[in-house]
Amino acid sequence: MTRLQSVGNALWANGVHGMAVVEDGRIVDVNEVLMAWLGVSADELRNRRLVDLLTPDRRGSASPTTLDEVAHGKEHGPLDVRVSSPHETERTLSLSSLALGDDHRLVVLEDVTCQRRVGRELTQWRTALETSLNGYHIMDASGAFVYANRAFLDMWGYATLDELRGTSLGELCAEAETARGMVETIEAHGQTTLEFEARKADGTLFEVLMAARAAQDERGSKVYVATSLDISEQRRLRGEIAHLQRVEAVGALAASVAHDFNNMLSPILGFTDLLLADGDLREDQRRQLDQVRVAAERSRDLTSQLLAFGRKQVIRPRFGMIVVSDTGQGLSAEAREHLFEPFFTTKGKFGTGLGLASVQGIVQQHGGRIHVDSAGDTGTTFTLYLPLTKTAPKAT
Repeated sequence: MTRLQSVGNALWANGVHGMAVVEDGRIVDVNEVLMAWLGVSADELRNRRLVDLLTPDRRGSASPTTLDEVAHGKEHGPLDVRVSSPHETERTLSLSSLALGDDHRLVVLEDVTCQRRVGRELTQWRTALETSLNGYHIMDASGAFVYANRAFLDMWGYATLDELRGTSLGELCAEAETARGMVETIEAHGQTTLEFEARKADGTLFEVLMAARAAQDERGSKVYVATSLDISEQRRLRGEIAHLQRVEAVGALAASVAHDFNNMLSPILGFTDLLLADGDLREDQRRQLDQVRVAAERSRDLTSQLLAFGRKQVIRPRFGMIVVSDTGQGLSAEAREHLFEPFFTTKGKFGTGLGLASVQGIVQQHGGRIHVDSAGDTGTTFTLYLPLTKTAPKAT
């Protein structure tokens, strides 16, 4: 017996692969491994067609025709097939064959169940990561990016991972100190979650929520794994909700104050009218009382405005768009930020700060919105958008 024959016999008897000798597509002999996988004896297998015992894997390229061709001697690369026994779960096998001469072929079957399952799971994980709406990235201990999914690249404005490589996390933050603080927290506590202002590749700023933690890669080396979510819209909505809550609170207070103030104005106006009805008043006294009445009426108008603001008085909309412009100095960034807040005014002691707050309240109550455009010394333009009514309002 040659050394090659000895090796072949050892592999047949003691190897981990299932083997069968086939002639004209039918089994001549099988080894113990294949018998164990199929759950039948050699005598039961002899003279049976190989293709009757194997099922093409639905995820592979094998077919019954392909298997039959291989069993009859056609050269072909490895094929995935499935096999099951009465006592075992289904196995995935990689099939290959080689010619032995005299129309005999050796069919070798390798159990790849675990490898294929792991491969499918890895594919599923990669698909989940690459199609996720959240950004995912991994950095090594030096802070270099080793992985970033599509959502992360899109979030920060990079086309490919190669473009991102060589960029530090600090460069993706509006403030470099943010990244240093995150790393320090992870080193101290193992993980961190932080909302911060980030910077895109083109310099655009946006708000992001990032959760990161320390981990190990397949070699046991330290890495940082993180997930990110663009929360710019949530931040904006959160600010609007906070603003509306402030407006509502101020509105309730304003309505209460206006109601009490209105009660005090009623006797002032009433007694002023009684005094003005006196025919014996001197002209200077009448002028003074007229001034009292004018001031009281202006105060009454102000309380009406406060009551309308506090009670969210409904006014029937009848316009599609209203544009109001001036040619003044424009609005500062601070003024624009507080423009619609109750009692905020740029007119000093001459303003009440209720005009724009009331306008915004009325517009929003009717499903409309206001756009403000103000830049430099070009003045300010207010554009009001209101839903159109299908019928004309009734005359009042």
